[in-house]
This record gives sequence, C-alpha cells and structure tokens, in this order.
Amino acid sequence: MISKKTYRRWHKWLGVGFGFFLLLFALSGLVLNHRHSFGNMDLSRQWLPAGYQFSNWNNGLLRGTLRLSADSILVYGAGGVWLTDAHGQRFADYTAGMGSGADARTIRNVVRTKRGELFACAPFEAYQWREGSWRRLAVGHASTLHPTRFSDVTTRGDSVVFVGRDSLYVATPPYSHFQGVELHAPAGYTNKVSLFRTLWLVHSGEIGGLMGKLIVDLVALLLAFLCLSGFFIWLLPKWIRRRRNKGLWQKGLRWHFRWHDRWGRYALPLLVFITLTGFALRPPLLLAVVRIATPPIPGSLLDSPNPWQDKLRALRWDANRSDWLLSTSDGFYSLPDFRHQPVREAQAPAVSVMGINVLTLSADQQSWIVGSFAGLYYWHRGSGKAYDYFTHAPAPTRPASPFGQTAVSGFSSDFGDDIVCTYDHGTDALRQPCWMARLPISLWQLALEVHTGRIYTFLGPVRLIYIFFASLLTFVILWSGWTIRKRKQGTKDMLG
Repeated sequence: MISKKTYRRWHKWLGVGFGFFLLLFALSGLVLNHRHSFGNMDLSRQWLPAGYQFSNWNNGLLRGTLRLSADSILVYGAGGVWLTDAHGQRFADYTAGMGSGADARTIRNVVRTKRGELFACAPFEAYQWREGSWRRLAVGHASTLHPTRFSDVTTRGDSVVFVGRDSLYVATPPYSHFQGVELHAPAGYTNKVSLFRTLWLVHSGEIGGLMGKLIVDLVALLLAFLCLSGFFIWLLPKWIRRRRNKGLWQKGLRWHFRWHDRWGRYALPLLVFITLTGFALRPPLLLAVVRIATPPIPGSLLDSPNPWQDKLRALRWDANRSDWLLSTSDGFYSLPDFRHQPVREAQAPAVSVMGINVLTLSADQQSWIVGSFAGLYYWHRGSGKAYDYFTHAPAPTRPASPFGQTAVSGFSSDFGDDIVCTYDHGTDALRQPCWMARLPISLWQLALEVHTGRIYTFLGPVRLIYIFFASLLTFVILWSGWTIRKRKQGTKDMLG
C-alpha cells in the first residue's frame, strides 16, 4: 500500500515539476477555443525553435503554384501568395487586400477560371482578385460560433466552387452570389461519425455549443489557478521564513491553500474528463480512435442531417472521366454533377488523417498525384492502381500512422521539373527568399503547437507521444491530490 508521505511527495514534486506545462495546456486551450477572437494576433517565428523557422519552403510555406503566363507564376502556402518568374529568381508579395492575420493568409489553393478570374481560399476566407487586390467574398455563413470553414477552391470552365467542410458553394459570372450545395448521402451511409471527431468536440466543449465551450473555458481557468496557487503554496513558506512581519504572508498562504484545496476537489471530475479525452486524441490511442465510427450524440452538433458534416477536403474536375473527384475524410468519391449521389472509389491511395495537401494531374494528364503526410502517390483511376511517387512500390490503401516516411506538404510542376515539398525539410529545388523566414505565425497556430506538444522540439521523436506521458503525469497529480484531501491531511502535512 502506498503511504501518505509518498502521495504527498508525488503531488508536490510532480506538481512543481510539471505545473508549468499544465499551465501552458490551460492557456493554449483557451486560445484554441476562441480562434476568431485571436485571429489577427501573430507572433514572430524568431522566438520559436529552429524547426518553426521558414527555411527551404518547409512548414507548408509552399503548398502549390499556379502559372499565369510564360514568365509569371503564383506561389502560395502557409505565409500567403507571391508572384515570381519562371525561374523562381524574384518574388513579390501578392497578398494585397487579404486579412492582416497569418490565419487569413494561410492559403489552401489559388485557381483561375477560363475567363482568367483568380480565386483563393484560406481556412475562413474566400477571395477574388479584382482591380489589383484580393477582395473578400460573402461565401457561406459568418457565424462567430460556427463560421464556414473552407478546405479548397476549384473551377470548371467559368464556374467556381468553394469547398466548405460541410457543403459546396458554387457561382458563375459575375460571382456575386454563391449557391450552397449539400451533397447526397453515399450508398451505405449509416449516419455514424468518427469517434475522433466526437472526442475532439467533447474535449473543446463545442459538442454543447456556446455553453459547452464556456464550461471547458472555466475548466481551463481553474487548471491555471490550481497551477499558480500550487506554486505559491510551494514557494511562500520559504519566503515567509525570511520575513519579519509574517502575519500577512501566512494569511496569503492560508488563502491559497484553502482555494487550491476547494477548487481542486470541485473541478476534479471535469479535469479528469478533459484529460481523458485529450489523451485519446494523440498517439498511440489516436491510431485506434480514427478508425472507430459511432452514432452521433443526440441533440449535439454532430447530430446533423448533413451526411458530409466536416468531411469535405478537396474537389477536382476529371476531364478524362467527365466527373468530379471528391476527397473526404472517409476516402475518395466521384460524381458526374452535384445532383447525383457520390460513388465511393473502390481503390485509392492512402491519405493521412491530417488531410490531403496535393491533388493534381500528372504531366501526361493520365494519373492523379495525391499527397499528404502519409506520402506522395501516382493514382490511375481507370485501373485503380496507385504507386509510390519515389519508389514506385504499390501504395497502401490505409496509412499506418498520421505521418509516413515522407510528410508531403506541397507540390509544383510549374518550374520545369516536379518540386516536392516536405513539411519538415521543404525543398532545395526552389530558392526561398530570406525575408520569408520572418513571416509570422498566428497565435492560434502557436497555441495548437503548444497544446499538442509539438513545440517541444528538444524531445525529438518522443514529441509524438508527449500527450501520452503528460496525461499519465496529470492523472497522478490529480489522484494524489485527491487522496491527500480524502484522508483529511492538514495544511502543515500538505506542505511537509
């Protein structure tokens, strides 16, 4: 049986040692829960670990390119849009009119219609190039709680289609009105949702709408208070011993201890619940969670009549087969037009759960090039065969993990030879201007890196399972604290 003294040591020293990281969990979670409130706040990358600096087009800086003329090419990605020449020697900023925050300049795609009109999309912005600058388009709904989130934009002839995560938005000239299109359910649809998405929304509180998010915000604030008060409880006795007038300091110590104890007991069930759901959203449990489908929670955000809620990722017109090729979180589908039922592609290459980053035709226009963090593949839809872009080995139909050997973040065929960008190393086939290294990172993106533990680059490969160990430590801290109070130990014992 574990002694009382051991529990006290666990709670004290694990709390002191890991409390700073718990505080970062709480603060980053608050930012993540209110993306639009912090949307225009950026930070310089020079203060971050070297892996977060833009170098050789890494970190998604180059996602794709679009040739405008023989000597004009648009390059776009995580930092915006730039105009360069056919050799990539000179780069000029091409973001005039876009939102000021890094979030609004994280460009998913740039396309051109048959008439020469340019369109671009960021996660929450739809743009059209008019009169020398980008203009925001009124596409989807602008709710602050559930704004339309875009994953792609594409064209066919003069028609433009913005791909939301739930629906498509279609317009023809003069592009003044975008018609929302909700696709039909595919054959065999069972109205089940990914357990990963369920846990994600539960963890953030979004499953319960605004009230749910506010409850999780409160839990984050309580966790921050417990961390800070715990530090005071540890430090104040040492400080008090050095003071002559000890009464005020002792009163402060009692106040911190009383509320640390009280709110710790009150918040314990919610803290354990939030820790459990976060634990399941990262490796190693992530690999199992993403493959499990469950019925939606009745009355929740997931309980939607839309069979494609948060599933749409990319869309392309396949002229060879005269149909639309649709990439979703459930796999690839095809349909001749948006009035028909999407049909699942029986054979397709694996795509990472992190999403698709490349979907473009090969140089001979006969195969599709499909890229994600699971790798890069050629895919011939007619035969259903897919093979690795680099090794020509048969492509897996299901990724073994969210990250493959080659985490592809971008691709271009507009500079002569194909250029493949990986997330960690980018590419040296195209020179990146030095000034791009100073492009900022959004506060929300930084919070995501902190919350998932990816920011701790000194951990090396262990970062992938950081959440696993962090959750275990959190459980021990919470359980030892509860056990101490359950046994009714006093303040003196607690500080022992």
